[in-house]
Amino acid sequence: MESMSLPMTSPFKSGPRGPVEAAVNDNGDGTFTVAYTPQEVGRYPVAASILGQPITNVSVPVNKTSVSAYGPGLEKASQFVPADFTVDAKTLFENGIPVDESDVETQILGPNGTPLELTKKDNKDGTFTVGYTPNDVGRHSINVAFKGVPIANKSVPVGKAGISASGDGLDKAEQYIPTSFDIDATDLKNQGVRPDPSDFNIALVGPTGEVPVNIVDNKDGTYTCNYTPQEPGRHKLDVALKGRPVLNNYSIPVSKAATDPTKCTAFGPGIEPGNVINKPTHFTIQAKNKIGDNMKVGGDPFKVSVTGPYNTEVENKLTDNNNGTYHVEYEPTLAGPHKIEVLLNNVPISGSPWNIEVERSDTDPDPSKFDVFGPGLEGGDTADPCIFTIVAKNSKGQQLTTGGHPIDVHVTDPQGNDIPAKLIDNHDGTYQAQYQPVDPGDHKVDVILRTKFPLYYDHIKNSPYYVPIKPGTDATHSLVWGPGIEGEVFDTKPATFFIKARDRYGNDMGHGGDPFEVQVVGPSGDVPASVVDNDDGTYNVTYAPTDAGKHTVYVNLKNNAVAKSPYTVNVKEGAAHENTFIEKFSFNVRTKTKSNNFKTVGGETFNVIINGPAGQVPAEFVDVHDLGNGIYNVNYSLPNPGDYKISVKLNDHDIQGSPFSQSRPKGNF
Repeated sequence: MESMSLPMTSPFKSGPRGPVEAAVNDNGDGTFTVAYTPQEVGRYPVAASILGQPITNVSVPVNKTSVSAYGPGLEKASQFVPADFTVDAKTLFENGIPVDESDVETQILGPNGTPLELTKKDNKDGTFTVGYTPNDVGRHSINVAFKGVPIANKSVPVGKAGISASGDGLDKAEQYIPTSFDIDATDLKNQGVRPDPSDFNIALVGPTGEVPVNIVDNKDGTYTCNYTPQEPGRHKLDVALKGRPVLNNYSIPVSKAATDPTKCTAFGPGIEPGNVINKPTHFTIQAKNKIGDNMKVGGDPFKVSVTGPYNTEVENKLTDNNNGTYHVEYEPTLAGPHKIEVLLNNVPISGSPWNIEVERSDTDPDPSKFDVFGPGLEGGDTADPCIFTIVAKNSKGQQLTTGGHPIDVHVTDPQGNDIPAKLIDNHDGTYQAQYQPVDPGDHKVDVILRTKFPLYYDHIKNSPYYVPIKPGTDATHSLVWGPGIEGEVFDTKPATFFIKARDRYGNDMGHGGDPFEVQVVGPSGDVPASVVDNDDGTYNVTYAPTDAGKHTVYVNLKNNAVAKSPYTVNVKEGAAHENTFIEKFSFNVRTKTKSNNFKTVGGETFNVIINGPAGQVPAEFVDVHDLGNGIYNVNYSLPNPGDYKISVKLNDHDIQGSPFSQSRPKGNF
């Protein structure tokens, strides 16, 4: 039978929710194939017609599809970990119904409604694998349809990735010191996820700006993050993976750069050989941190001590350069070993202490080479100054030719009392020292060379010296006495007084040898005086004034006034022999009786007559005094030079021996 083709109208198909398209295929043999795909479960009425004539009207029940979706990716997932699930259309595949990836329609939305990228794989067995990687934590909405028919609508929880961080760099850090912390993503690694370092976004922000962080993949699921803070203060750390925060709000305290004393160094001439006294020297301290890097700021409390010979402290000046270096300057004043110590927080810096030898230059005096000599170092007494000489020399033993060296002489007596000492600079490298002992006994003489800072000094060669001192005559305690000072002194005869030498305690010296000097000054000038040493500590002084009036007597011993010198003596006029004459003459008349017996009563009358060159001497030149016992005293004067005849008469008769002659020599009377 020959086939024929008839026009067939597509059956009307109406599903539970509306019309469903149907495809009519003319098989060319008088049959037609009608195909449709129900999208929903329920009854589908089917009506077909040919040439407008109905040929069928049936109600077709459509059961639930055999396509399903299942798998862990529809149950739960982990942040950053790939998840998948399966769309199973094996029934269709096995029934010869073609299926491919385009039939699988999937939409995955994150917590914020953002669609996720997904992958689809045709397993060629009627199943399809759908994969996705959630980056956000929270519920994800997954809708799956197959050929437009929904087969799954899930709300899948996505847990936070198991990422943690640890390490010193999270707890604290130090300015300029590299530090680090580790990000532990081994949980991801164990789930097959190996983030690239570039997937991490690390934001470390200090007080004034961001700090670069370098991340290193350790290939074991951990990542080391290295950074070096440049400023002190709180630093905030946030870590994101693939743009999603995973470690937030870390607050890292960064302390100010700390200097490690054991790493600090020092350099410069001040800690090296070649330094000389009285010349400033210096060195530099370089502050370093614990990894040996130079510090860039100052403020460290370094302590510097310079100790010279005899444990003397040498003043030093420490200057903070505010760049991590410190300038130290000092000036040694003593030759010999010096120890330079630098401490920070009581800890020595690297290399400390340094031990150096400070030398002397050729122009510096070397007290160990000086010459000191003279009687003032051999012995003396309390009366005379002790004198000695100092010769300044350098370390080579060469005499210095200029003065001005800080030499000092210190003398103490046996009781430890200071004795003033005088030092004369001769400005040629030599000095004369002088001191005056007061008490006998050994005197200690220190000859020292002071440094530029007078607190410290060096003893000059062989110093101190011990000098035996004997008692000496003390001018103020010696005695001056005698008539030439205390009695009547006349201008006509020598005057004498005495000196007794005594020490300062009033003890007689008992021996001579003192150079007492006596000067007598009268109205007409100096009066010669002689001093006789009696070799027993006493001295006789004789002087012969020639003028009457005030005389000053100076008694000195080595330019020191003796006792109460000067003395004032009022010299009186004395009788000059050349001008002295016999002004009156006198004789006694002894009366006797005729029986030649001495009379014992007076009452007689005598007449004394004197005749001379000018005639009879007037009666006023003659005085007869009756003593009342038979004796008569006659006093008379011869007024002019020449020969005289003297007559004594009793009852007008010359007595025995009368008259007698007498002459008066010429002269100024």
